[in-house]
Amino acid sequence: MLYFSSTPVALDSVDPKQYEQLKEFKAACYKRGLVESFTDSTEFKEKFARQLQLRLNQDEFFTSKSMPPSVDATPEPMLTAPVPRLSVEARQLLTEAANSGDGTIMLMKFFGGVRLNANGKEFITDRSPKTRAIWEGAIEELLREGLIADRGYKGEIFAVTREGYEVAELLSPKT
Repeated sequence: MLYFSSTPVALDSVDPKQYEQLKEFKAACYKRGLVESFTDSTEFKEKFARQLQLRLNQDEFFTSKSMPPSVDATPEPMLTAPVPRLSVEARQLLTEAANSGDGTIMLMKFFGGVRLNANGKEFITDRSPKTRAIWEGAIEELLREGLIADRGYKGEIFAVTREGYEVAELLSPKT
């Protein structure tokens, strides 16, 4: 349905060529029975509500007693999100933590250096600043992707999230 306002308009504010085209379009629509006119917003609201209700009551989709063929009664399984791009270190850390009994990662900072542990495995094996930066970067990646969550108040204890377990499962080789 098309609705045209029949509210008077000052003709000098209208482009004559465009107005002629509108009249032709309107006449063509009236011939096909697609047009209604209204004078104010209240009339438009009433006409639209009434005609919409009539249309819905007559539409086959709403009057059919059976389900449309495209609707399946069984829910589809949840789709797996794609695996985020992770560094090798972030992948190792996530899978190790997910395979542990408690799903935790411990990052202990002390005067002599840093220790990073998950599932009883030590990840920082030397005291070089490069190694420390690589593994701390892995933790930052996992946090940013929402695969682990900070469980402590000093950034030392992290836990694998639901999404983290799902990604770890996708990363683990199937046996």
